[in-house]
Amino acid sequence: MKKALIIVLCLAAVCLAVFAAGYWLDIYVEDGRLKVSRKSAGETFSDVHIAAFERLDVNAAGTDIEVVTGKDFGFAYVASRGKTTAWSNENGKLSIKQKNRSMFLNFGFLFGRDDYIRVTVPPGVQLKAATLRVASGNIDVSGLISDTLGVDTVSGNTSLAGTYARRMDAASTSGNIRLKDCEAVRLAVKLTSGNLDAEKLKTQGMDVKLTSGNAVLEGKFLGASKLTAVSGDVTLAVDGSKADYNRNISVVSGSVTVDGARTGSEKYENEAAQNTIDIHLTSGNVRVHFTG
Repeated sequence: MKKALIIVLCLAAVCLAVFAAGYWLDIYVEDGRLKVSRKSAGETFSDVHIAAFERLDVNAAGTDIEVVTGKDFGFAYVASRGKTTAWSNENGKLSIKQKNRSMFLNFGFLFGRDDYIRVTVPPGVQLKAATLRVASGNIDVSGLISDTLGVDTVSGNTSLAGTYARRMDAASTSGNIRLKDCEAVRLAVKLTSGNLDAEKLKTQGMDVKLTSGNAVLEGKFLGASKLTAVSGDVTLAVDGSKADYNRNISVVSGSVTVDGARTGSEKYENEAAQNTIDIHLTSGNVRVHFTG
């Protein structure tokens, strides 16, 4: 028993040492050699006056991505030496690609969020396309206007505020998605594990797919609105009249409540209605409330 305890303590000490190294140091392979550097000895870049662009493409690993409004087109980043950053601004497209030099003993992505990429776009300027992808990190977009917007995280949270797009796609494998004061002609959300929270959202059509998580949406939902979930609750506060929406709501295990009336399912058809709501859950409860 004593020998087993000693082994466990030794393993715990080794794990603690490894994670401590990951916290303070970047340990990576470069040119076939093992290199070690302090996280504080990272790379910093900033240019607040770059040529105007119509398209934005950011692909990062272990970094937070921010897109905000600013006086001029520009971007900045802070990256530890365990990462490489390449960028170009040509033919109206700003492309930023950041990756880890090696995942070997590089635990920087697990600790803190000191690394970031920040892009600024003048207020009122409409981009043709914006695509933001990050393997481990958060995405924060504020005040962006774009014909198309795509955000995708493997592990991290996504926050969109005051953002407009004709086509808005948001996806996450593990993390929460929050939308506030956003408008999309067409919205598509795909969330494997995490919650969806939308406040003052305007859509003319949306398709939301959840595997495990809850969805709380409040706003004006026109056109066809479809929500499906395997496990989780869905709450929908609709800025509109109940008679203006055809409804098809069902759950396999759970309940459906529409304006306080609880049923096993809800189906309503009105030829004059211009909008539809389709909600289908495997396990969970649905609550729909009309405020118009």
